[in-house]
Amino acid sequence: MSIYIDPFSDIGFKAIFGREGQSEEILREFLNEVFRGQPMFDEIKSVTFINAERTKDREDSKTIIHDILCTTDSGQRFIVEMQKIEQERFLLRAIYYVGRGIADQAKRLPGEKPWTYDLLPVAGVFVTTFPITGLPNKLLLHVGLTDLDTGEMVAKHIRFAFIQTPFFNKSEDECITKFEKIIYTLKNMATLIAIPFQESKDDIFARMEEAAKYASLSPEEKAIYDYELKLARDKESQLQTAHDKGRKESSLEIAKNLKEAGVDPNIIASATNLSLKDIATL
Repeated sequence: MSIYIDPFSDIGFKAIFGREGQSEEILREFLNEVFRGQPMFDEIKSVTFINAERTKDREDSKTIIHDILCTTDSGQRFIVEMQKIEQERFLLRAIYYVGRGIADQAKRLPGEKPWTYDLLPVAGVFVTTFPITGLPNKLLLHVGLTDLDTGEMVAKHIRFAFIQTPFFNKSEDECITKFEKIIYTLKNMATLIAIPFQESKDDIFARMEEAAKYASLSPEEKAIYDYELKLARDKESQLQTAHDKGRKESSLEIAKNLKEAGVDPNIIASATNLSLKDIATL
């Protein structure tokens, strides 16, 4: 068993970034690093977790349960999602989630008094272990409401940050910015023997060190986490078995065609990685 939990599991991600009373500083620093230098973004001083379950807007609609939902000292809301299983329409799902975060703020006022659209900004942060269909091949992509001619941001009320971890391949020594160090730590956490980059007991990496320890999970969390890992390993094994079976079937078909064409069995074996015994039975 690894010392640290896999941050790309449901339990792992929430234990590090979404545990009330423990994760607020980790999440605050993470969000500040994700959006550092972006237009219309003020540094976050504090975050507060809010109910991650969003109410349905009609009886036949789907209730949304976010991985993490928080608000900041300035009133901005952040939806933070981790997605490990590839989804073809993940981009549209992200747009829907942030759109619902805006729509949920609509107020029904008594009498004839109109609602003045006093919206709080909503930002979606989406971390994936796969390239998102429809997006450029880059680690961090910021999307917002901009003037298409100038590229200048025109409103901060709806914005996205997509973090596609497959496009991060730096070693520990190559990491320069704090954001790069955070992504390196997350991507390699399940195999680390110590969390790197720690400079003080209060920095984000020291806090991640404590939050990410498998031993820090409750018995219930350990049971769920272990079961989740078992399912992931079983699925990986099934996919590998299916891949190997399909590859052998393809090799057998090629070998059969070559044999019928009169090709020497030794050459067929070399080209297909099949045994002479397999080839003889064709």
